[in-house]
Amino acid sequence: MSKELRRVFLRAFFNDEGSVYFIGKRRAIRGYQHDGRILNLIQRLLRRLGIRSKVDMAYNEVTITRRRNLELFEKEINFSAGVCVNGNRSNSVWKHSFEKRELLRKMLASYR
Repeated sequence: MSKELRRVFLRAFFNDEGSVYFIGKRRAIRGYQHDGRILNLIQRLLRRLGIRSKVDMAYNEVTITRRRNLELFEKEINFSAGVCVNGNRSNSVWKHSFEKRELLRKMLASYR
């Protein structure tokens, strides 16, 4: 699989199944999937782009943390323009709809 195809696949996955967690000093990008094989595939593809992540099957998620990994995610993958978190969901921490890439940008700016 070419690097560009990996990037496109990962962007589509995180557009659909990803979230930006940014509360206080806790910063993460998470991707959710019930199939552990898919989560392990996502982790391998991220690793090929130099992005470290953790798979947690208890929560059915792959998690990207640490500044370097989050910056690489923004540079190599990012979210597509116009893709928003759903602030109308009952379990949404945001309570408003925001673009995922804008939340990522604000999260990275909080390191400065």
